[in-house]
Amino acid sequence: MVEDLDVHAVASALKVSIGLFVRRLRQSSVQDDLSLPEMSALSRLERAGSATTSDLARVDQITPQAMGATLAALRNTRSAQTEQLAKALASGFSPAEVETLRVAATLIERLGESL
Repeated sequence: MVEDLDVHAVASALKVSIGLFVRRLRQSSVQDDLSLPEMSALSRLERAGSATTSDLARVDQITPQAMGATLAALRNTRSAQTEQLAKALASGFSPAEVETLRVAATLIERLGESL
């Protein structure tokens, strides 16, 4: 039962490990390739959740076509980050560990949604 677990220790371990993961992902060369408009759009999407291309363009005072190009570049960067993670999983983790991480990802997402 949850009462039997040290939830404070688990919370602390999650905070440390997720913090390290996010810092390393941000330090990767893929992240450094984001332009200022891409970083702006990404920040807006992180704060607001979903938004249309037109909404984002209006806020940044650029054309929807220019914002479309920015979002396409963000998708490419996101794909590159996913590829980087996939390579790390394939080269450094067993199939059982990858499965454990798959299950953990769902739980971590649910935890984030409950905060």
